[in-house]
Amino acid sequence: MQGVHDPEVELRRSLWKGASEIIVDTTWTARSFQIAAGEWSKVALLLGLPANVIGTVTAAGAGAAAIFLHTPAVTATLALIAAVLAGVKAAMKPEDTYQGYALKGSAYLALRNDTRHFRNVRLRLPAVPIGELESELKALNARLNALVQQPPLRSPSWAYNRAKRSVEAGESDYTPDHFWEEPPF
Repeated sequence: MQGVHDPEVELRRSLWKGASEIIVDTTWTARSFQIAAGEWSKVALLLGLPANVIGTVTAAGAGAAAIFLHTPAVTATLALIAAVLAGVKAAMKPEDTYQGYALKGSAYLALRNDTRHFRNVRLRLPAVPIGELESELKALNARLNALVQQPPLRSPSWAYNRAKRSVEAGESDYTPDHFWEEPPF
């Protein structure tokens, strides 16, 4: 690594820039998916618990009304309420939606962490052959491309907007964006 125009130094700088792009993309995307997961966990709790309790109580009430009261209208009404609540919960699948967003956000964070290690450690080791480093960055890009194609395919726009506002409000250290620091070589 003699000078500014050393081809290996230039290639390491290009690898640094490529890794930095992955780090920034995955950080923002992970944040969006985490926000969506947080909201869906609330929906899962607020819909799931009452739906289970009310569904169980109304189903039991329907059974009791049929046995003890012999009132088909009460039985049918309570059974209908239990069925509607179960149907809404089954259609929305808030637990599945929450888990999908949470797992995807975690996968983006794992990729970000691996890319940070690549950029901050592997790329700085002069003994690592440049071809090996190129292969490692290519593998990280392949992971990103595969992750983009896995469901859920995108975070909701409201989650992205909240992630953006939280970052702009200084809840994360993005200004100045330290991911874009100049390479040390």
